[in-house]
Amino acid sequence: MKRTLILQKKKSHLPAVVKYDPMISKDKFIQDLKEVKSNKGFPDNIITKQLNQVSIFNNIESAIYRSNCIGVLTEWGEFKQYDWELIKQKNIPVFKYMIS
Repeated sequence: MKRTLILQKKKSHLPAVVKYDPMISKDKFIQDLKEVKSNKGFPDNIITKQLNQVSIFNNIESAIYRSNCIGVLTEWGEFKQYDWELIKQKNIPVFKYMIS
């Protein structure tokens, strides 16, 4: 199952993940992440702490806002057609791995 993650480091000392995925709901993403972490033996309090570091957005522009770095891992057309040059002009590094 492929996921699209847009990564950001918040101004705090903890790294954060900003997620935008047009193909999966927020509830399903949280459920999947909890299941994966639980299956790997993470205790509930650690899972909750990690989930508090994930911001989930409904559109790409909101996910990009104030990002320091963006990683795109997908084959979806929405991301292939996005004007990444505009983001690069704002001095935000964009790392893309587009699957054909």
